[in-house]
Amino acid sequence: MKPVLIKLAIAIVLFLSWVILVVMKVQGAEDLVSFIKTALEGLGLYHALTWDGAPAPEAEPAQSGAPGVPVAGEAATPPAAATVTDSEIPQ
Repeated sequence: MKPVLIKLAIAIVLFLSWVILVVMKVQGAEDLVSFIKTALEGLGLYHALTWDGAPAPEAEPAQSGAPGVPVAGEAATPPAAATVTDSEIPQ
């Protein structure tokens, strides 16, 4: 798992915990809410300080191989035209 995804998962868990505690107005949870707030701030600061400024690498194009779906760098081929004879048309 990429470090950015790990930090994002931790932030989501902390934020959802904070939201649940605040919405449910849990008695005696002020210290925990304060800790979660501090942890989220610290995680944001850590992320900002460790970010190297480089954009995320682009994913390689998918190699589909499915009919009618172009492979990276190729043009899509239109589907073949269907022919219907008079005997196939309901009367």
